[in-house]
Amino acid sequence: LNGEPANVASSDLLQQYRTHISEFANKQERAECDWNMEWGPVQYKFAKELKQRTRTNAGEVIWNWRNRGGGHWTQYRFFGRHLFWRMDAGRKDLRMMVEPERVVDVYRCRDAFKHACEYEGRAWEGTRIYPKSKETSIGAIPYPAGSKIGQQNVDAFLQSLARIHERFLQELARNRADNLAS
Repeated sequence: LNGEPANVASSDLLQQYRTHISEFANKQERAECDWNMEWGPVQYKFAKELKQRTRTNAGEVIWNWRNRGGGHWTQYRFFGRHLFWRMDAGRKDLRMMVEPERVVDVYRCRDAFKHACEYEGRAWEGTRIYPKSKETSIGAIPYPAGSKIGQQNVDAFLQSLARIHERFLQELARNRADNLAS
């Protein structure tokens, strides 16, 4: 199996496993090349890139897992981990999320995010806020090419998001961010 011809494998099970691993590796390579946000490792790589381009904070963390249906999700949490960027398989956008139980004024956060997006000239989609939920979206930014960002778009998209991120934090500070987190 280690570089030897496939006919050396003495069992169908080993051959099926080798085929499965090869197909998986090819799928991951294609996903990384396209920046396909359906793929968990690509989401994580994207969140890591975004984190490197924004101001660092001891409270920042990147989490990822799978939804009940099996699709990947990744969160880049910051500002005391109460605010976070979220990527989900099956979605064509990057969402800014808050934990309403830990943030006093969710609507002020949404307004700050909206202003940051408008300042950057980035399309912004408002979302319905659910103040009693564990986490709620305050806005979303569509990916440049559906669920795939594309290699040619990723750097410009990350630069734009980093500027939105910084502007969002500035807007929160200007709006007395010390009153936002409980």
